Amino acid sequence: MYISKIELRDWKLYQSAEFNFPAPQHDKNIVLIGAKNGFGKTSLYRAIILCLFGKDGMPLISGDMFSESKDKQGPDYETFLDGALHDGARPNGRYSCSVKIEFIGDDGPVEISRVWHFNEHGKHQTQDECVQIFKGKERQAVGPEEDPYGAKLSHQQRIDWYRDYIAQTMMPHSIASFFVFDGEQVLVLANRDEKAQVKLGIDGLLGIPELRILVKNLTDYSKQRQNSVPKVTNESADATEKELKKFENERDKSVKAFGDISPRLQEAEKERKQLMDELLRLGVGDQDHSKQQYKQLAEHETAIKGNREQLTKLLSEDVAL
Repeated sequence: MYISKIELRDWKLYQSAEFNFPAPQHDKNIVLIGAKNGFGKTSLYRAIILCLFGKDGMPLISGDMFSESKDKQGPDYETFLDGALHDGARPNGRYSCSVKIEFIGDDGPVEISRVWHFNEHGKHQTQDECVQIFKGKERQAVGPEEDPYGAKLSHQQRIDWYRDYIAQTMMPHSIASFFVFDGEQVLVLANRDEKAQVKLGIDGLLGIPELRILVKNLTDYSKQRQNSVPKVTNESADATEKELKKFENERDKSVKAFGDISPRLQEAEKERKQLMDELLRLGVGDQDHSKQQYKQLAEHETAIKGNREQLTKLLSEDVAL
């Protein structure tokens, strides 16, 4: 895989530029870029590094990775990017710069682009940084899969995914210094002991720099957690212990009260069940008894009516005579 084209827009000295590189040959597989001082060689080198690795590429462009002194530290990512926008961009209403790199590999072209956005004062907007990767002649987009449950990935999660993809398909930033480098860094490497260079390469292949960063991050996180937890004094410990004993006493009282009430609850439940059964039985008996009474009442009323008719007949006939 080799770089075939680089496009810059409003990056450092370059308002708009495009560089095309030939395919490597058997005896010509190194690209050397030369120019006078101040013509943008270092800006081009830094554009390549930051387009590929973003924040992880800062040790490469600041020279920290090649420095013998552990105290030497270059500018951080945000400080460096605050000066990355072309001087003529903001006056003309442009508030972003971009770098696009096209690779040619066995599976066809791969395009990586990174866009940095700035506010009206030229300050880099971290959360607006955008990375895109396209594969093949059809420019099929490559990116992280969305959560199946609908949760959106954070900006940092997306950046981390692209970082891992570039490390797996191209190269990790820890060994990039052996493939893409500035002339001044070559001088530093040339003056270093050969064993140190070999050690640097082996460390990069094994991922030792990432492990060091992980250890540092874990150490910082541990310190932050310790600082965020209130300090425990003897007084606060005694107060907490007294409060705990108070809760334990209340718990014991509640358990004892529940034990005393439980038998009574069982008896009351049994009595309630008996009363309910009696009420149900009484209800059914009352209904049958009422029906029987209504039936007898109807029979008596019919008999009374018949007797009245007979009495009327007797009074109207015999008694009249």
